[in-house]
Amino acid sequence: MSIWERFNEIEGADVNSVEEARSQFDPIDEGDYKVRLEGLMASESKSGLPMVKGRFRIIEGERANSIIFYNQVIQNINYPNITALNISKVMSLVSGILGEPIEFTGLVDLEKLLNSIEEGLEFTVNVTYDAKDTEKSFPQLRVVEDVDNLELDVDDEDEEF
Repeated sequence: MSIWERFNEIEGADVNSVEEARSQFDPIDEGDYKVRLEGLMASESKSGLPMVKGRFRIIEGERANSIIFYNQVIQNINYPNITALNISKVMSLVSGILGEPIEFTGLVDLEKLLNSIEEGLEFTVNVTYDAKDTEKSFPQLRVVEDVDNLELDVDDEDEEF
């Protein structure tokens, strides 16, 4: 007799629920995904360094309902130029989410900005991974402009080809 037999009927312990949950945490392939923002916040890494954490739910396509986790440590103690690069990555992502250029004025202001971003916003992100990230654990995200939303500036004099 199993010691877990009495737990066999608990909610969420069925095969379908487990497979659905498991598929949500499989690494996301590189490419473009339509997502909904579920959270973006200032946090700290396990070692106490400033970082940004985010959750983006894929809402279309084969990976619909999967979650993209975003974790960007801000500070690199040994290489200040990497710290600046990390902040730049976060600022580019935030600018893309908000649809306007955002200037960096300090970490406290960045935290306030992150806290002001509404959950539920929908946009398209491009997912890539650094060459060293062979397990696809730390996706790099960039908001891409939806082709459907682009306004084309076409003159009457332009010719069709």
